Amino acid sequence: MKRVKVKGPVTRYARHPWIFSGNIFYAEGEKGDNVEVYTRKGQFLGSALYNPDSDIVLRFYSRKKEPLGYAEIKERIFRAREKRLKERGFEEEAYRLVFGESDHLPGLIVDKYKSGFVVQFSSYGMYKRKKHVIDALFDLYEPEFIYEKSIKHAAKEEGIPEEKGLLLGEIPEELTVRINDLLFMVDIENGQKTGLFLDQKENWLKLERYAAEKDVLELFSYQGGFTMHFLRGRAKRVYAVDSSESAINILKENLKLNGFKEKRLVPFAEDVFRFLDEFSSAQIKFDFILIDPPSFARSGRTKGKGLKAYFNLVDMALKYLKQGGMMAVFSCSSYIKRDDLIEVLKGVFDANLREFRVLEEFTQGYDHPELLSFPESRYLNGFLVEEWL
Repeated sequence: MKRVKVKGPVTRYARHPWIFSGNIFYAEGEKGDNVEVYTRKGQFLGSALYNPDSDIVLRFYSRKKEPLGYAEIKERIFRAREKRLKERGFEEEAYRLVFGESDHLPGLIVDKYKSGFVVQFSSYGMYKRKKHVIDALFDLYEPEFIYEKSIKHAAKEEGIPEEKGLLLGEIPEELTVRINDLLFMVDIENGQKTGLFLDQKENWLKLERYAAEKDVLELFSYQGGFTMHFLRGRAKRVYAVDSSESAINILKENLKLNGFKEKRLVPFAEDVFRFLDEFSSAQIKFDFILIDPPSFARSGRTKGKGLKAYFNLVDMALKYLKQGGMMAVFSCSSYIKRDDLIEVLKGVFDANLREFRVLEEFTQGYDHPELLSFPESRYLNGFLVEEWL
């Protein structure tokens, strides 16, 4: 294996899986190679994927001297599944099988939907090993299909082409999965992320119990993960708002799949900000408002803009919350930390002279493991607050 030397002592790097371009002292090897990483004084740090064209030049996959080929990838995928089975106690129909750096496969996402998989590549080193990944998944599980969806923002920064399509088999014409004993249609080809927001599965269940006998406003509802749980939790009515008409159509289909009455759902295929700006004429207020937007900060450069967008969104939504009501707010960006979200909420509530207490705090599910040495692995933060009268 080729070698790369980095500036500074061992203690600078701890166990973080990334090394950035400014820390490279000497490098040899081609883009996508696995390399051995040393300090200038010759202390071994580990084995990493090398990409001189990225800000993240090195992505560690091991702290030993070993390559990353088919056998190693297969072993890591197998180990990731075993960890999730041990954590959950059973295998879900839909869950994240591989979560990139947290599973020592940097830049690789694998989501399982029944007997098939959706894969995403966001590092050039893993993209170069695509065949190994596909072969390992096939040899381990003989899946019905493998679909690639490498369209993430990070992929562009790594020099990976945006690729989307079947790699193996066929996706069932109507794919449904059971999550938390509810049924959901999955639109792998046209849906957001890999089809569903699997990182919220446990939060769907946690928030269900707060919906009983409440009028709920759900902003950025997508295909109804929270909606279905609120309806099962005996919400009186759920107003679901999302800009995607196709997502709202699937939400309606999920309503039928689960046998809920149509009159309990009031769907809007409309831009959320426009909805909040124009809906005031209806003079309706809600007991519970849920806000779960897409990422407002895809890089450190856009964090300030993202925080401002959050402030405006929560401020607009607060006007529709009844006195003593509840609000759940989520952020899915690793650049917006939990304390940033707290400051946004505090700022909005102070500006409106309303007092709230925190009832619960949320993050991503067990199948998206957070490593303490890798703060970026925690990207989902959320709070449930209640007005304190």
